[in-house]
Amino acid sequence: MRLSWKKQAISIKKGEPSSHFEMYLDAMCQIETKDERIVDFVRLLRSNMSISDTLTSVDIPQGVRNFVSFMFYVIKTNEPHVIASAFTFGGEDVIPDMFMSILKRADPNHERYNKLAYYLQRHIELNVDDHGLLSLQMIKELCGDSDKVGKRLLLIARESLRMRIELWNSINGLLINREKQLELQVS
Repeated sequence: MRLSWKKQAISIKKGEPSSHFEMYLDAMCQIETKDERIVDFVRLLRSNMSISDTLTSVDIPQGVRNFVSFMFYVIKTNEPHVIASAFTFGGEDVIPDMFMSILKRADPNHERYNKLAYYLQRHIELNVDDHGLLSLQMIKELCGDSDKVGKRLLLIARESLRMRIELWNSINGLLINREKQLELQVS
């Protein structure tokens, strides 16, 4: 419970409270990549459309669609050890290094993209300071000494990583295409 609460907890920047999601939208707007598809996605979900129908209604890359579908599949298992494995090994364990790398390359002094820097730094702090260790402790408690549960956790961890790689490859492909389009416009 503590892990999910902290992730969605209100963050305060310049005296204004904002949710994790609001911070994300703010950061995307600042770097001029705010995408209305995420807003449409949330709106459709709030209208009680199913996840699968929502994912097919919004124009998103296949890698993003597959990742979100997989994560909701994991949630629907309603098995705490399965959810914990996907959460821990498919995200919490790999995200801090990835975000640190992005921060160093994009805006080392956090001047141009201060909202993105704050958003990513918040992820890093939570993942490194709290979530990483707590999620590993949670896995240990949920798994115990059961080989059967341990094998299931390993399968879910591998699939979570595979889906995360597919997600980032999909996003990377979009960025490469966007860069090519910008180069064509300049020439």
